[in-house]
Amino acid sequence: MSDYRAIAGVSSTLKRLLEDRMAENVPATIAPPDVDVPGVPGRRLNLYLYQVTENGALKNQEIPGHGHPGAYGHPPLSLDLHYLITAHGESQDSPDADLQAQQILGDAMGVLHEFATITPQLRADNDPGGPRILDPSLVGQFEQMKIVLQPLTLDDLSKLWTALSQANFRRSVAYQVSVVQIERRRLRRFPRPVGEPPSAGARVYAVPFRRPQIHEIRVIRQNDPLLKEKAYACARIGDVLILKGSNLTGQTVRVALGGLETPIKPKADDRIEVTIPDEILPDGTIIPGKRRLQPGPQSAGVIQGVAGLPRTGVHSNQVVFMLVPYLETSGLTLQLTTVPRTLKIPGKRLFNKTFTGETLIGDALVPKDDYRNPKPTEITVPLPDTLPAWPVRCLVSGDLSSFPSLPAAPEVQVTIGSDGPRTAAFDAQPQTLAEAGRLLQSAIRSAPGGGPPFGGTRVADMNGSRLVIVPGGLGDVVTIAPSGTDATTAGSLKLTAGASASIQAYLSGLLKPFPMLTASQPALQVTIGSASPQTITLPTRPTTLAEASSMLNKALGAIFPGTRVTTLENQLLILPGVPGGIVFENIAGLDDTTVVQLQLRARYPVRVRVAGAESVDEAELELPS
Repeated sequence: MSDYRAIAGVSSTLKRLLEDRMAENVPATIAPPDVDVPGVPGRRLNLYLYQVTENGALKNQEIPGHGHPGAYGHPPLSLDLHYLITAHGESQDSPDADLQAQQILGDAMGVLHEFATITPQLRADNDPGGPRILDPSLVGQFEQMKIVLQPLTLDDLSKLWTALSQANFRRSVAYQVSVVQIERRRLRRFPRPVGEPPSAGARVYAVPFRRPQIHEIRVIRQNDPLLKEKAYACARIGDVLILKGSNLTGQTVRVALGGLETPIKPKADDRIEVTIPDEILPDGTIIPGKRRLQPGPQSAGVIQGVAGLPRTGVHSNQVVFMLVPYLETSGLTLQLTTVPRTLKIPGKRLFNKTFTGETLIGDALVPKDDYRNPKPTEITVPLPDTLPAWPVRCLVSGDLSSFPSLPAAPEVQVTIGSDGPRTAAFDAQPQTLAEAGRLLQSAIRSAPGGGPPFGGTRVADMNGSRLVIVPGGLGDVVTIAPSGTDATTAGSLKLTAGASASIQAYLSGLLKPFPMLTASQPALQVTIGSASPQTITLPTRPTTLAEASSMLNKALGAIFPGTRVTTLENQLLILPGVPGGIVFENIAGLDDTTVVQLQLRARYPVRVRVAGAESVDEAELELPS
């Protein structure tokens, strides 16, 4: 058995072997490769231990015969030692200095090749009575000392010599010596003997092995009067999970849902019903907030308990269901008087600040960062401006059929609701009405200090004659005034005198890409103000947003004088010619699709996502409402 002296013992053994067996009578030193050793001038062979690694094959392996079968802990430390052997000539500048070093190196390599395994029988001077070559610290070691040449590349050697500070490169070879084992004198531990059993005898529990198996998972929605079992495993808080399988009964049965375990009494050996808990388990135990089930994939399994051993049990296979947010569809509340419009959605597991989240209304997506004061049981979602709306407040300029000349750097003062006035500076001088609309929109959106209504403002060109300004949020009044440095642009664009600041308009939903209309000759019913409903028939089926705008403008203008239709980015904007509301309806039996396809009035599904899990409740919102 070797101790802490084993590493030094290997180095001593190599030195003794080389000095005893080399043909060249040169001393062997144990020092850094390029250090001059006092008292050993000229020719010599140097051994340098540059790396020690643990032997992976013998790691944690007991020495055969040393450990008791019942013992545990502390096997010996098994190491591989890596040496760099460097030869030095008589001098560094003589003609044959390197030749001498090569001869010494070849002599040493021949010895290490001949005596690749060092045994206790190897003696100095090849005399059976001579002293041992093997160091005394290694005598009795189970593993024999084996020497192997390591084929280091020139790059490996260069890195090794570079690591030696200011060392000049010498011809060298590397050898690995294995295995040296270091065993500490620490006492081993032994398992305690089995104590005497209690007076009642040993507590040995014998139970029949009936492993429960789950073959299928189904869901019954809460408040479903028909108690219909749904085959797809998407469930909400309060829904009933049905686990179908075999061997599901037992003395005690628990159902594991995610990280929760709840006791259950199976109705049959092939069926278990369990309600997904919210904050309290069926036995009245309050579930800590961090352990409550959250949206996303959740596992379900059955555990059959063993009498007398409450913490053990036989586990079934695991099945997975998707826990999704729950929407109370009867509680959806649309608020149209706020800017922007909002939709309040009550339910359960609607929001978690650590999870991703979003709400979809039709194809419009609202990220959770836009929610207003969200809670797990209620979220308030701002409606995007791309959904149909009535009424939409907008500012309509005076007639600009003859486009005016504007200053080189136009700017105006803009106020939206209570936000402003703020300076909106144009990036360039517009030459046409279309350019003026584009530059004015950019100027308002980038006005310093402007809030969300400024950032969402859009400007439309009303058929080449007027500018229409629609603020973000669709509900605030827009007013334009001259700037302190530009007193003419606001008036030249007829955004002050001659402008209509509180015009109410009708906005369609997003029509990108433009839908393929179903009706061969689209028709719709329109009511404006107090007039009776009128049927509008388009001459052909439009295929682009511009065509739809042009056809509706002509058809509506012919029946309701003063009504105008234009495009606002990828939506239709309708300005009625008379006060009062405007309503679009399908024509039963004639055209049941055009109004919905043009998103002039439609019902949009409402879905909430949390952590990628999407609600399955049939919630809808009709817009405009």
